[in-house]
Amino acid sequence: MPKTIEAIYKEGIIKPIKPIEGFEEDSIIKLKILTHPEKKTPVLKFAGILTDEEANEMTNIIKEEFEKINPDEWKN
Repeated sequence: MPKTIEAIYKEGIIKPIKPIEGFEEDSIIKLKILTHPEKKTPVLKFAGILTDEEANEMTNIIKEEFEKINPDEWKN
């Protein structure tokens, strides 16, 4: 399950600001690193919420479930 934490990078080490619950000592984990942009936009607060797998699943559902629109339909 994805977890979002804040960490600091110092002297080549990424260190969580607060302890991380749910991991045993010496666990190997995979990190996805996002930096804070200088100027935040409303859309950026949603960045990183979905994993790539979840985003692909959502895209496939949209393609399969929603009606295809004919852009020339209004011309008749």
